[in-house]
Amino acid sequence: MRRFRWIVVVVVVGPLGCDPGNGPRTYPPLILSAVSTGGSHTCGLDAQGAAHCWGVNSNGELGVPVGSVPPCPPAQSTHCSPLSQTVTGPERFSALSAGPGTIGTETCGLTTTQRAYCWGTRYYADIVIWRADQPDSVPTSLTFGELESGVSHLCGIATGGAVHCLGSNYAGELGAGLTWTQLEYADTFVAASGGITFRSIAVGVNYACGLDGGGAAWCWGDNTYGQLGAGDTTQQYCGFFHNLRCVHAPVAVSGGLAYRWLTAGRNHTCGLTTGGTLYCWGANGASQLGTTAALPTCPGVPISRPPQPCATTPRVVSFPGGTQPPLSAAVAGGAHTCAISVDGDLYCWGSDQHGQLGLGGSPQACAGPLACRMQPTLVTGTYFFAVSAGYEHTCAITAADEAYCWGANDRGQLGDGTFLDRSRPAAVRRLT
Repeated sequence: MRRFRWIVVVVVVGPLGCDPGNGPRTYPPLILSAVSTGGSHTCGLDAQGAAHCWGVNSNGELGVPVGSVPPCPPAQSTHCSPLSQTVTGPERFSALSAGPGTIGTETCGLTTTQRAYCWGTRYYADIVIWRADQPDSVPTSLTFGELESGVSHLCGIATGGAVHCLGSNYAGELGAGLTWTQLEYADTFVAASGGITFRSIAVGVNYACGLDGGGAAWCWGDNTYGQLGAGDTTQQYCGFFHNLRCVHAPVAVSGGLAYRWLTAGRNHTCGLTTGGTLYCWGANGASQLGTTAALPTCPGVPISRPPQPCATTPRVVSFPGGTQPPLSAAVAGGAHTCAISVDGDLYCWGSDQHGQLGLGGSPQACAGPLACRMQPTLVTGTYFFAVSAGYEHTCAITAADEAYCWGANDRGQLGDGTFLDRSRPAAVRRLT
């Protein structure tokens, strides 16, 4: 068990709030080759394949024993680390995926031998199904080329191109063609139905999407806000309380477009076509789709999913000036989206309640009381080559391999040594 002295942290920790600064300079910057944001934690890989995580550790999602990091202020009801922790164990990874759950979640990674490992907590409804505070091998003989975690499910592309998922199926997120009453939960990987060969996958909160060999997009799972892009939200009701709208097997995204890649967020999805145009679909309550067009309202479901504007088919993202720059990546978060141009310019739009757009604290009012930006807006100050959007925070890596984060920081998920929200990129720090 690795324990730390936290006397110095008292000096840098301040009260919760929004601060546009760049964080303390007490600790050296964290150098990473990849970063993945979750609900209230973040993880990254260094050049040697070692995993590092920071933020909430209530269920071991940082890959270290829960009690090895101090309680979070102010309530101290759980444990957090505002500085990066090196994940326990000898495993070296080629990719990481920090799950988007806000209460408890799992982080998963692919080793250099294409084996799946996870740590943290996997839930089914409100029941803990699995928990580990250090990397634990997922029991399977499968090897994977890609692996992504949702809130209560995990999907990967196995060698050969078939998608396999495990975990909850209450919204059809396993894609196995089985309803919740037929398959409630799978503790081993099950194959998605349809026999489709996939080349990439994107996992959202309770759904997933993938691209086949020709670039056609397929999605399955929760479709309450049209995040599957199938043209409506009237598919069969399903779920633990049968109050969600979902699809149990891969369904084609409307429009017949060919995509280079996809990204899935909480309730919205985006994809870049082979022609270089960025489209988004799903929930738009905070303008996370980046469209200026008027949209209909999805009714949601009682109590858990309020009505909000939505697009059930792909909509072109409206960049200022009417021209999209050539893009290298885009990421969908909780209710915001970011994209990087091939020149390293970063654009963000959608919810800015906690400064997660990185624009310096000048949000525009839209969609009722929310603070947001309706169109992509340039994040000034530096250039980035990789970005990841979490529930209410964003992280990116510069050309010098330095990690920066901004947005909500109530659990130390920005990794700058404080619990202050940031509306501008703040350097992630390491202890030594």
